[in-house]
Amino acid sequence: MNRIWQNFPTPPHLKDKLISKIKEKGEVFSFLEEPLYASLLTCLGLQFEMGNREWDRLSATMGIKLEDFPGNPWKSEIISLGQEIGIRLWIPDHLEFKPQHPDFSLILHPLSINEEGLLDQIVIFPNQVARRYAQRGLELVIVSKWALSSFLCSSQEHSINYLKTNKWEIENNYAFDQVQLLRKHQVAFFGTHDLADHLLGGQKEGFTKNQELYEEIQTKLFNPHLNRDSTKNLDLILRYFVGVLMDDLAQPVWYASQPHINLIEQSLRLFEKIGQTKRDSVQIELPQSFHNLIKILRSKLSHNVEVLNEHFKLFESDLLCQANC
Repeated sequence: MNRIWQNFPTPPHLKDKLISKIKEKGEVFSFLEEPLYASLLTCLGLQFEMGNREWDRLSATMGIKLEDFPGNPWKSEIISLGQEIGIRLWIPDHLEFKPQHPDFSLILHPLSINEEGLLDQIVIFPNQVARRYAQRGLELVIVSKWALSSFLCSSQEHSINYLKTNKWEIENNYAFDQVQLLRKHQVAFFGTHDLADHLLGGQKEGFTKNQELYEEIQTKLFNPHLNRDSTKNLDLILRYFVGVLMDDLAQPVWYASQPHINLIEQSLRLFEKIGQTKRDSVQIELPQSFHNLIKILRSKLSHNVEVLNEHFKLFESDLLCQANC
């Protein structure tokens, strides 16, 4: 293959520079504002996650089963081509990847295909991806604190995995970030979850259908005039639950999902009820009913209204018990 790209240098001190710069940026910035910087961050995020079984959501969409390999099978390098920064990913001796979604035509660069017409590597230039999805009405962005807590975290073992429930997201009002993105038709893009679960099939129409609901969430959960200090921890838990539901609603597989919408509406009513309690939870602790409810919601039972309502009542009971028992 004729190599027309160049390696992009990533010296040891680069991470410190990236961290310093992102702290100077706003909470959210787009590829349109910072095309090269945002592209480099996305490349590093993808590089950080690929092949890590706890994080990687992209391999499966390429027909790769990580469990078939003893370790991380992926090799990668950050590259440049003209004015673009990108990433090249490949598995030695793997002859052909088989993307399992038509939208990969918006994501993969033609360099991914070799002279024999086989897709034997993954080449992505994130800024090109951002421009293509802008034509669908979606603005791809970097959420600064999410990047700082994951692949830019100063200590890799303390990185937050957004695919799993974690205390950091609860304490940092993850739901507030989610509702802002949804209201503005924005999609975070710096990880494999973003690419595989949010971009494949992504359309502006998936966001616009629920705008009235997102405005209601903004008003009822994040009104700056709310005086809710007495139930801070319980508020955070319930807001986090709504944030998880909103992240699902931002994925094409769950666009306009009525079961999700019903649970959000019930949560807004519960938020008002929690505000009337006299005590707060001693600590931030998600009850098992939270996990059970999410599991049911994402299963074939999601459209069984009675089952969902039953599990939501258990979740509600657990939260109110933390406040009153």
